[in-house]
Parts: sequence; C-alpha cells; structure tokens
Amino acid sequence: MKRIKLNLLGQRFGKLVVIQELHTKRNRSFQWLCQCDCGNRHTVTTTDLKYGSTRSCGCYRRTFRQQDLTGQRFGKLIALSRDKIKKFFWICKCDCGKTLITHQEHLVGGGSKSCGCKRDETRCKKKKEKIGKRFGRLLIKGVERSGKKVFVLCDCGETKWVNYTSLQQGYTRSCGCLQRELTSARSLGKKNPMYNPQLIDQERIKRHSFTKCHEWSRDVLLRDNYTCQICEKKGNYLHAHHLNSWHWCKEERFSLNNGVALCVQCHKQFHKEYGRHNNTYNQFWKFKDYFLFAV
Repeated sequence: MKRIKLNLLGQRFGKLVVIQELHTKRNRSFQWLCQCDCGNRHTVTTTDLKYGSTRSCGCYRRTFRQQDLTGQRFGKLIALSRDKIKKFFWICKCDCGKTLITHQEHLVGGGSKSCGCKRDETRCKKKKEKIGKRFGRLLIKGVERSGKKVFVLCDCGETKWVNYTSLQQGYTRSCGCLQRELTSARSLGKKNPMYNPQLIDQERIKRHSFTKCHEWSRDVLLRDNYTCQICEKKGNYLHAHHLNSWHWCKEERFSLNNGVALCVQCHKQFHKEYGRHNNTYNQFWKFKDYFLFAV
C-alpha cells in the first residue's frame, strides 16, 4: 500500500513552524525544514512532527534544565541545590528530615513528591485497615511487610499465614478445620450442610470414592515418608501410583499395599514405558531394577 504524503507547510508544532519541504528521507519518513521561535532552524521528520516527539530545536530542553529550582517545594520535597557530580539532578530535603537526590524532570513533572515516606505511610495505613477484619472463621492478627500475606487466627485456635487475595475472593475461610468437618460429616446425609438434593445416589457414590481416593493417596505418601521409591527424591511434587492398575484391579483400589510414592518425572517415565490402564506389580519392579542398573 502506497503511503500518502502529507503537506505540512505553514503548520505549527509546538515552537516549530514548517517552512520548507526537503526531498530526503530518514527512517523511511519525509523530512521538513522548520523555523523555531528562538530563531534556529531544525530538520524534523513527518513522524516526529505528527506524534509530538519533537516540539523545538532543542532550546526548550536547554532552558528547562537551566531553571533554578532552589527553595521551591514539590510535594514534601524542597529543592536545596544542584548536585555537583550528576547533571540535572537536585539535592532535596523531605519534610520527614531525609535528603534525596532526584532528576529535575521528576521534580517538575510530579514524579518525585517525597523520599518514600509518603508511600510507606500509605502502606502502613492499609496494613492497619486489614488488621481485625474477619473472613469466614479467620480473624486477621498481623500483616506481612509486603502486605500480600496476613497472619490469621482461626475460631478453632489454629494460626497460620495465608494469602490476603485468597481471603478476599473467598477461597480461604478457615485453617482447614471447616473442610475436615464437612468431610467427616458426609455420613449425616440430608443434615450435612453440603448436601445437594439434586444429585442422584450414583453421583454421590462417585464423589465419595473420589474423596476416599484422595485419602488413600495421602496415606501412601505418608507411609513412604514423601520420598520417591525410584530416585529417592523428597518433596511435595509426588504422586501415589497404583501398582495393579485402578481400572482392572477394583478390589485393591484403596489398599495401601497396592500403592507407591513416585515423583512426577518417574511417574511419567513409567507410564511412557508401560502405558496406562493395564499396569501390574511386575512392571513396577522391572522398572525399578532397570533404573538401579542404569544408575
């Protein structure tokens, strides 16, 4: 698509007035000769004029940086003197008593209004507002320095650090006691606060087995001391693997003897070698012997 050439003759852009068209290009943009209000002439491209990147021949920046700001106030800062080492930087004193060295453009433009004490006061105020708030069973007793985590006291007496965003969004309502109570109360049937009358019995049985599977997985990892039984890696990134596959060995689905702790890498490698749905004890021991032989 061919570019349309603009006619900028006689137009004003800041301190510049376009007086002549130049038949040259820079960065694929046409150039114009401009007359500045200070008397100098300057060559500028169409792009710089159109988007305001250039508004003078450079005199505005020079006069701006030569301004004397001594004694002027900018928010909580008072400009004392120019810095002798860094050009265009000013030594300022804050109302709190601290000194700050900042760029002149930050002062005049409003980017620097304090030494940082104003931000700390605002952060401290927000922290105090969080203390004493209640979310479900949790009462906020303290706030981390960054403000992202809070120290909470649960109605059951437990204390812990939680993410403040999780509290606001309703993901965390207790130290974990609420979930344990709801899980243990599943046998109450219709008296259970989580009872859903729209579910049929088959769906409830399926959900019960899902919870039971999680309990089985936790018991297997606890028995193996949260250690991979292949590479002996410890940590939280572990899976509970069924030796005889879940899909065909239904009578041993929740038997601890039919489970073993594996790390994510070893678990993926095992199923890559032997596939899924038809796994057996013998496959696992062959896989372990092969690993020990390879090491």
